[in-house]
Parts: sequence; C-alpha cells; structure tokens
Amino acid sequence: MTEIDSPNSILEFGSTHMHLAVYDKIFLNQCSFYKEKINYTKIEESSKEQPIFNLITKAENDLNKHLNEVTLLIDSPSIHSLDFSIQKIFDKKIISKIEIDYLINDCEKIIKINNTDKEIIHTIKHRILIDDKETEYQNEIMREAHKVIIDLKFILIEKNVCENFKKLFLQKHITIKNIFCTSYIKSLEIINKNQISGYSSFIDIGLNKSSLSIFK
Repeated sequence: MTEIDSPNSILEFGSTHMHLAVYDKIFLNQCSFYKEKINYTKIEESSKEQPIFNLITKAENDLNKHLNEVTLLIDSPSIHSLDFSIQKIFDKKIISKIEIDYLINDCEKIIKINNTDKEIIHTIKHRILIDDKETEYQNEIMREAHKVIIDLKFILIEKNVCENFKKLFLQKHITIKNIFCTSYIKSLEIINKNQISGYSSFIDIGLNKSSLSIFK
C-alpha cells in the first residue's frame, strides 16, 4: 500500500453502520477505504465507543499512520433546520459581497444567541433579493441598492452531541475538524456528480430518523 504522508479522514457515523475513508491531502485520487457495519440496536449505549476505536485502530495499523483529525458525517435525530430572514435598508448605497457577508454573519450571531444549546453545521443561502430582484451569491456583486433581503436556512445540531463526539475522539488523541449532516452532503454530491438541474428531492430513510430535502 502506498504510504500516506498527510491523511485526510472522513468518518460517516450512522445508526447502524460506520464508514471511514482516508485520503492523502496531497494526492486526493489515492484513497484507502475502510467500512464496517454495526447493529447499534443490540449494543448498550456505554459500549458504542468500542466499535469506533476498533475501526480507527485498524485504519491506523494498516496505514502505519496516526489519524490526527477527522471530518465527521452524522444524521443524528437532534439535527433540524431553521429558516431565517433579514432585511436592511441601504438607501441607494453601492453594496458588494462584503455587505452581504456581514448580514449573513449577523444572522448567524442571532441564531447562536437564541439557540445556546445548538451548533450551526450548515448555513444555506436560500435567496438574496436586492430591491426585490433575486440575485446570485457571487464575488461580482457590486450595485446600488435601497433594500436587501436575505433568506437563509440553518442546519442545527444539539451542542451536547458535538461535545460528546469531541470527548470521545480525544481519547484517541484525534480532533474533529468539521461536523456535517450526512443526508445534506450526500444529496449535494449526487446533484453535482450527475449535473442535476431544476428541482430535486431526496428522501433519506434511516433507523432513527428520516429526512426530506428539496433542492433548486
């Protein structure tokens, strides 16, 4: 097996299985792939950590490399979405993407202040209206504006779920780089891979949670 100098690890943690993929940050086309399925309905809550440790240990032994960090994909029942809209009057000021980003950051701060027990794992820019005309989110935004409305969708997860995972992986001296929603990330991948346009709907039926995502 080709030695990996800079491992980039992605772990999908589901209700019934785990899926670990390790890529080389320098050569992303070289992938070492590990997969293990666990029936969690037959495992006590306190014993769930052992399959994770076994999976990581096997990967580290096969790669002869310690996995310093991991990106975690989960679809916990505690994940949910929240819609938010903000409006600001600019009074014919020339605005750019910087002003749009400031508004989005303000929205994130408001969500965090009013949801102290939640973590934002995705911020989705649903719609941007400049003087009632829909505008694409892009670097080239530069125009005179009187009123800007931004519609956002946040995907949130219970903060204690994140903290429990962080503490769990620290036992193996591994930090969690990012946490993403599995069904959202996989839906985006299918859209991009198959170049799907227009409206698309995805139903993810899981053991403890089922979700419906509609994209445009």
